[in-house]
Amino acid sequence: MAINNPVDSSIFDLVTTIIPDPAVGDDIVWACPDNSRIEILYLGFVFATDANAADRYITIYSTTPALGQLMGASAIVQTASLTWGRAFVAGLPQEVDHSAINVLITPISPNLILEPGDNLETGVHNIQATDHIYSIITRYRQWIIA
Repeated sequence: MAINNPVDSSIFDLVTTIIPDPAVGDDIVWACPDNSRIEILYLGFVFATDANAADRYITIYSTTPALGQLMGASAIVQTASLTWGRAFVAGLPQEVDHSAINVLITPISPNLILEPGDNLETGVHNIQATDHIYSIITRYRQWIIA
């Protein structure tokens, strides 16, 4: 694995990680790997909504112990009793609505860096007790901090 501190370096590893599923009714909370600086390129998952009539909107955050930064927010509502694939991708110009085939693709901030102690999180507005986020995968650039 490459060892380098500067974020603007061309020396990094591309890493794909499967994130453990949160409990039913909970958001994703995933910690930046220890001794690493990472740039999120992609976050994908399946979101299944329960039968409760509530409009869910999904936001992706980068959080530090004292601050949250918005990474991307879907403007497309997911209603009750639906199961959609969700993809949050760095650098896309606009959200792509393929909800007719159960897929939404949402842009996230490019060049957003997470440091040790930061988390990658979802914030599902109106999440219900038996809504479920699962099959979570992320792809990122990783710099090892010595």
